[in-house]
Amino acid sequence: MNTIEKKHGGPLPSWMRERLSELHDIDPGSTAFRYFEGTRGAMTGRDEIWVDLGHLRLVMDKLCHIFERVETGGLDDQEIED
Repeated sequence: MNTIEKKHGGPLPSWMRERLSELHDIDPGSTAFRYFEGTRGAMTGRDEIWVDLGHLRLVMDKLCHIFERVETGGLDDQEIED
């Protein structure tokens, strides 16, 4: 998150920090949704997770849009607060 905040030039809104923290808690190595259970890097400590795929898609689309805009330097504060 610090890298994004540095590029954006300020702190992330709480909704973004919360979503990124949730993703990190579920999948700290970014491998849980890519590999079969029991392989290196798979989720640990949770037997089952319920995911609302429609909501996940909305959140990921918004986060991806913001990350892309931060990378290109074209993000304004109103976009990030929505």
